[in-house]
Parts: sequence; C-alpha cells; structure tokens
Amino acid sequence: MTWKKSSFIAIFFMLLAPTVRAQATLKEMLRIWNDESQADTIRLWAIDSIVWKVYPNQPDSALPYAKEQSAWARSRGNSRWIAIAEQNIGTAYYLMGDIVHALDHYKEALVWMEKSGNKRGMAGSLINIGIQYGNQGDLKQSLEYTLAGLKIAEEIDDKEFQGNALGRLGTLNFEIGNVPEARDYFERALRVNEASGDKNMLASSLVNLGILLAREGEFPEALTYTLRSAALFKALDGKYGLADAYDNLGYIYGATGDPKQEMEYYLLALDTKREIGNNYGVAYTLNLIGNVYMKQQAYAQAIDYFQQSFAMFQEIGDINVIKNVAHDLYLAYKATGQLAPALEMHERWIQLKDSIFTEENTKSMMQQQFQYEQDKKDALAQAEIKRQSLMRNAALGGLGLVGLLAFVLYRNSRRRRKTNELLTSQKAEIEVKSNQNELLLKEIHHRVKNNLQTISSLLFLQSAHIQDEDIKQAVAAGQHRVESMALIHQKLYQRDNLAAIEMKDYLSNLVRSLIGTFDADPNRIKFNLDMPELELDVDTAVPLGLIVNELITNALKYAFPDGRTGEITVSLKQDGEQMELLVADNGVGKANTATGTSFGSQLVRLLTAQLGGQLAQEVTDGYLTRVRFPPHNQ
Repeated sequence: MTWKKSSFIAIFFMLLAPTVRAQATLKEMLRIWNDESQADTIRLWAIDSIVWKVYPNQPDSALPYAKEQSAWARSRGNSRWIAIAEQNIGTAYYLMGDIVHALDHYKEALVWMEKSGNKRGMAGSLINIGIQYGNQGDLKQSLEYTLAGLKIAEEIDDKEFQGNALGRLGTLNFEIGNVPEARDYFERALRVNEASGDKNMLASSLVNLGILLAREGEFPEALTYTLRSAALFKALDGKYGLADAYDNLGYIYGATGDPKQEMEYYLLALDTKREIGNNYGVAYTLNLIGNVYMKQQAYAQAIDYFQQSFAMFQEIGDINVIKNVAHDLYLAYKATGQLAPALEMHERWIQLKDSIFTEENTKSMMQQQFQYEQDKKDALAQAEIKRQSLMRNAALGGLGLVGLLAFVLYRNSRRRRKTNELLTSQKAEIEVKSNQNELLLKEIHHRVKNNLQTISSLLFLQSAHIQDEDIKQAVAAGQHRVESMALIHQKLYQRDNLAAIEMKDYLSNLVRSLIGTFDADPNRIKFNLDMPELELDVDTAVPLGLIVNELITNALKYAFPDGRTGEITVSLKQDGEQMELLVADNGVGKANTATGTSFGSQLVRLLTAQLGGQLAQEVTDGYLTRVRFPPHNQ
C-alpha cells in the first residue's frame, strides 16, 4: 500500500449535549420547535437538539435544520445563537465532505463567537477551522488555528477542547512524519479525554492511537486500541468514527496477512460512510480497496477504484490526498502499460508532492509549535517566581533589615532570571535556526530524489517505444542507475543524520528493488547480505551503490541461465585500514562484467577509481568482484 495517510477522527462539536437533550425524542423536539407559543430560547434549544440528533449519522438531513436555526437567530439578532447555528452548518458540511463550505461557516461562527464573548465557542471554532485547513493541505494555517484554540481551552480549563486540540496536533505531526511527537500528543489527548469522561472524544483518541500504531507496525497494540474504539463508537451509535475504526481494522488485517478480513472491513467502512453521506471518507476507503486489488495484481479493478477516489478528492479539494491517489494511479497505469496516463499521473504526483512538502511549511509549523511550548514553560516559570516572591515578602513582613536583605536577594534573583531568560532565548533561537537548516537540507534531498524519479519514469516510458532489444536494455540499465541514486537521497531525507547513509539498510533496499525489476524467483536465486550496520558519507555511498547495482544486475542477467539455481552474496566490511566490498555468485562463471569493454564494465572501473580503490575480479565456482578502498567519513 503506497498511501500511509490515515483520516484520523476530527469531529469537534460545539457544545456537550445536556442529559435532558439526549433523553428527549426527535418527535418531541420537532413539536416544541413548531410551537410558536413557546419562548424563543426554548424553540432555539429544540432545533439545536434536532440538529445534534440528526447530523452525526445524517448530516445532509441536519443541514436544512441548521440553516433554519441560523436564519431564525439572525431575525432576532441573537449573536450567541447565530454563532452556534453557523457552527452546526459547518459541521454538517464537514461530515458531508464539503470542506470549502465547512471552512466558510466555521469562520463565520468564529466571528459571532467573538461578538458574543463565548470563549469556549471560540476555542471550538478555531480548532474546527484548523481541521479544514489541514484537509486542504495547508498545514501551516492548520497548526496556527489549532494552537490558538488550544491556548483558549487551557485559559478556561476546558478539558474537552484541550483533548480535541491535542488530538489535532497529533494528526499534524503524524502527517509531516514526526511520529514520536504525534504519539505523545495522542497519548496526552487520551489522558485528558479519560479524565473529562467524554466517551465520544475518548473513542476518537483510541482510534487515533490505533491508526498511528498500525502505521508503525505495532499491530497487537494497534488492534487493541482500535477494537476498543469500535466498541465505544457502536455503543454511542457514532457511525462516523466507527467507519474510521473499520478502515484501520482492514489495514491491520491486510498488513498481518489476512486479505479476506482486510477487504471485509474496508467494505463495511465504505457502506457505513455511504450511509451517513461522508463523501471524504468514501473517497478514502475507495482508495484503500484499490490498493487491495493492486496487491492482488487485479489492475483493472484497482484502476477503477483509484479513478473513483481521485475524482471525488478532486471535487473535495484535498491536495495532500490527491497527491497520494495520483501516485497509486501512476503505478497501476504503469503496471498495465498505459504509458500516457502513467506519465500524466506521475507528473501530477511530483507537482503536488513539491507543493506540500516545502521547507517553509514544515519550518513554520515547527517554529510555531516550539514557540507555543516555550511560551507555556516561560509562563509557568514566571508564575512560580512570582509565587515565591510573594511568600518571601509575606514572611519577612515589617522587618526592615530583613526587608533590605530581601530586596537585595530579589534584585539578584531578577538579574539571574534575566540572564536565564536571555540564555533561554538564545538557545531557542539557535535551535530554530538549526531546525531551519536541517529542514532545508532535507528538502534539497527530497527534491533531488523526486527529480531522479521523474527521470527514471521517463526512461521507463521511453523504453516501451524502443524496438531494438540492445538499446532497450541499455535504457533500462540507465533507469536502474538513476533509481540507485534516488534511493540514496530518499534515505538521507528520512534520517536524522543528513551527512551519512546507513549502508546495510540502503543495500538491502537496492537489492530488493533489483530482484523486483528482474522478477527473480527467491526460491531459485538466494541473496545473502553479510555486513554490520555501517554509516558512510554521501560521496562514498553513491559510487558504491552504483557499483553494487552494476554487479548485481550482471549476475541476475548472466550468472544463472536456463533456470539454474544459485546464490548471490554482497558483503561490505572494514578490513584494517581498508573497506572491502565483495559481490560474489556461484553461477556459470561468466559475468561479462568489468573485465570487458561494455559501458557497465567501464563504469565499475571509473567508480572504483573515484573511491581511490583497487578492483579485483576472478572466476572461481562462479564470479567474484572485490573492491578495496580507504574509508571516508563514517
């Protein structure tokens, strides 16, 4: 499955429904709303209750009531109820998958919340606006609004919205790859929601953690959280959240080798989302089902589901998800030889990927998050200093001499505090600049990798039109070389250490890629990777990767003709003051490699010279190539 993004529960309602509202029947509330003899407040309460009862599972049916609520509140100039009605309209649109209209009405709700001085409502509106910006791929705006909502929620000690905002911050961190931070936020949200007793938000926190853990491969724990969330959503009749739990259960069973249960849960999720009119969720699950068919190599069905998903997300306008579905369509078209649409989808994927993963967006997010946490710590530190100062002054009372001593101590304390604040500020500035440089370097590697992948795809598409078999093989070889370099840059921007490559992981991925390219049967040709974990600088890793690419390619092409079985071994170790790369096979002993005059042979010799090394090759019980070179930065 190429799409690792999860939907994550993010339905943050405006107000908690009182017990009386929960117990009242829909029929009774409709009677009160239509009874003009009732007081305005009672009638507004009734229609708000109608909206609450209807839109969790039928948002399209709730929308007319919410609009009627807004019009009626406006006719009476009641800013508090206008705000609530606009919030309800926004939530109905959101649950229907209409992000644009949802964002408009949440912004309108925020204006009226501010006019009526409803701080709790302001917190909810800010968080909801943040969700919609996130769904549009604008992570910077999403973080800005979410943090603003969290700040107000903490000021008024509102646990419900604190839990909401922490969950959203977890989602944002997960989307940009900050998994430890995401998990921390989700766990904090879970603790807050357990303390508040809000079962809806508790179920949301559980499924969020389940989704994250599943994507990290922690399947037993992920299954526990997700099943617990599904049970809660069923008890609450929360079909929106239940559908997300079904999606994650499908993902878990698929990842653990149970395709039957995987498809069953995806179909359950799809039916549930269609029942409640959740278009965003429908598009998401369609893509998941397409990926199941891709794994089964049922490409026609995969393309059908991907196309449906792509069209729906185009309408919704979530560029982050459109990017992922475009990549899925590219792979499906490529697998079926549909070259023109494959190239179109690949270009769309690259374009959207670069528009989302930008240094500016990620840097701004990290800066704002860091600043918020730092401000919070500073505020707590200042409050503690003030408390200690008051206690000291009260204890010293009217003693003049002691008072003078207290003044001196206070002055010294202030000096120390100012010095500490200056040091803290300088440290924060250094960390921000360090983060900026690191992100910029990651972005450079990311874009280089994207450009190399584009070249690789163009070479693949071009080779399909070449009739001459020798030329076709030469183009394919060029494609493999480009992919080996792209893999280097991919590994770099995914690591914390941007100056070095962990070679065991890199070579393992490179070999797996070549196996897939040549469709080598693992029962016929076995691969052994004999080396410790070892970090090398980029200038060493690139030529080394190209050398391994050439030697493995040659072995796969020539060493085992006519269905012959055998083994290929790759070894990279430090031997005294030298590094030694060994690539050996037990094939027919004619590898047609660097002893010849082909371009590949010349390339291996040139790359060995670039490393400052020596090349030795020999025919034994197969073919063996040894490259010895001085170690570089490790």
